[in-house]
Amino acid sequence: MNQSDISRLDMKQINELKNEMGEHLSELIQMYIEESPVLLESIKKAVVESDKIKIRDTAHSLKSATNVFGTNLLSEQCKSLEEAAKADSELDYDKAFIEIDNEYQLFKKDLQELLM
Repeated sequence: MNQSDISRLDMKQINELKNEMGEHLSELIQMYIEESPVLLESIKKAVVESDKIKIRDTAHSLKSATNVFGTNLLSEQCKSLEEAAKADSELDYDKAFIEIDNEYQLFKKDLQELLM
């Protein structure tokens, strides 16, 4: 699956969440926006320390939290990082983290627009 096949927000999933959760969807989005930077910081620290177990576990956590909003590029990037760390593969983890962080910023912006 390439990047152009995946949108930032899965509006079908967002609408399903909206139907199921009503006004509580805003709370879920806000909680994600508040808590996900902790996961990003943890991935960054694990990359600096070359701690592939921590990279794997934290990328998995961010992927799972992001998947609540449907399949998207950020969750796919986290999945790739998780799988690379699990396989102990030679990957430019610094570059992968930067790509995840950049995509997260765009994803967060799109989520914030839903709150307006």
